[in-house]
Amino acid sequence: SERVSPELVNGYRPEYTANQLNSWLIENDPIKSNKLMNLINHYQIIKRQRDLNNNEINELSLYLKKEQVAYLYKAAISLLLDDMTELTKWIKKCSKQELKKMKEYPIWIFKK
Repeated sequence: SERVSPELVNGYRPEYTANQLNSWLIENDPIKSNKLMNLINHYQIIKRQRDLNNNEINELSLYLKKEQVAYLYKAAISLLLDDMTELTKWIKKCSKQELKKMKEYPIWIFKK
C-alpha cells in the first residue's frame, strides 16, 4: 500500500482545519488515484457542517455513472447523497472485507 511521504505534509500547521488539509490534498496528493477519495472526504467534511447544495450533489452523482469508479467509492458517494437504495446496490457488489472496512470509516455515520 502506498503511504504519504513526510515531504507531502511539509508546511502543514496544526491549526489547519480538516477541510484546509483535505483541499490541499486534492490539489497536491502525489498519488493521483487518491483524488476521488480526497474529493469524497471533502464532501464528507461539508456534509458534517451543512447540507450539500445542488452543484455538489450533481458533481457526486456524476461519479455514480462512471464505470471505472470502484464500488466502495460509489457506496460512499451514495451515503453522502442519502441514497440508501443506491448504497444497497453498491455494497452488494463490494467484498465482505471492503464492507467491513467501510463500516469502520467515519462516513458510515450517514447510514440511515
